[in-house]
Amino acid sequence: MTEKAILSDFEQRALIPVNILQVSQDAAQLDSLERILNRTKWTLHQAGTVEEAEWLLARHAISVIIWDSELFACDSGRLLSASGRTITAPRSIVSASTEDRAVWAGALELGVSDVVGLPLDAGEICGVVSKTHLSWLSGLLRTTAALRDYDGVSIAHGD
Repeated sequence: MTEKAILSDFEQRALIPVNILQVSQDAAQLDSLERILNRTKWTLHQAGTVEEAEWLLARHAISVIIWDSELFACDSGRLLSASGRTITAPRSIVSASTEDRAVWAGALELGVSDVVGLPLDAGEICGVVSKTHLSWLSGLLRTTAALRDYDGVSIAHGD
């Protein structure tokens, strides 16, 4: 097998289908993520406001939300509480300056899956999105199995 026949780590992770929602008003971040994800089979939806994000979440099976740190700080609560009530609630990642330790700590305290540094790095994005999507998928499968088990118990006892 030649070296060219071996898929890079980035290429292997990029083959996993993922629906991503980016919530940002920063044109540079929007363009950067779009360029990074053009090398993947992932689907990127972009929203400049929480209202647009809500609209997209209602219409697409989003597993990962990538927040701009400023919008996350201001508007994430409403969107996270609305999407958090479903078994398919997406996992969140926040993009923030590596110097802004307060944003990093605050985001992680609120239950964000991860924080990525700016400017966005293709390797970091691919790794963090893959890990976050697999965490979402694992949670979905556990919840689905638990519901199936619960339903089986109910039926077996005649409830």
